[in-house]
Amino acid sequence: MALAHDPGISNATIKLGGERIGIQLHFAKTDLDVLGGGSLNELAMRSIEWRTAIGLSPVTVIKAEAIDANSVEFALEVPRVAGGFRSALLAEFPQGHRQVLVLRDHADASHRIEMLSAKRSTETITARDLEITAAPRAAAAEQPRALTSTAFAVAAFLLLVAFAFCRRTFASFVQPLRPTVAAH
Repeated sequence: MALAHDPGISNATIKLGGERIGIQLHFAKTDLDVLGGGSLNELAMRSIEWRTAIGLSPVTVIKAEAIDANSVEFALEVPRVAGGFRSALLAEFPQGHRQVLVLRDHADASHRIEMLSAKRSTETITARDLEITAAPRAAAAEQPRALTSTAFAVAAFLLLVAFAFCRRTFASFVQPLRPTVAAH
């Protein structure tokens, strides 16, 4: 989705529902021009950090491009591991720059919204966040469900009907085989 941006405010969206964590950043082109040289790909590489319990996770740049004359979009991915998201470019922007951070789940619904700045450029993504926002597992759908009282009643009725039918059919089959005693 192309979004026009006013200078001084940017957007970060973290989608937690996939195999990997997807991160989209939208900036006003004039904000990025203030940072000086470097390609969009280089800016995208240094735009975020994802710190886990064992250190920094590798960031993969999926896309770094101008989406119109005024807006730039970075699409990034990191491994699906709880950690700390840091918007690293915020410290380089002029004082007062803000970034709206939105955490989204597998269905693209908002899970949490935060406002980041140079003074508060980090947001923790917990294991609970990853669990809450995960797509439903296919295995969970395959688990047997508890038999409700209505389902049990229907199953019992069908079993009785089948038994009665079988008994009647069996009786009609056996009847001709019984020896008959002729009346004298």
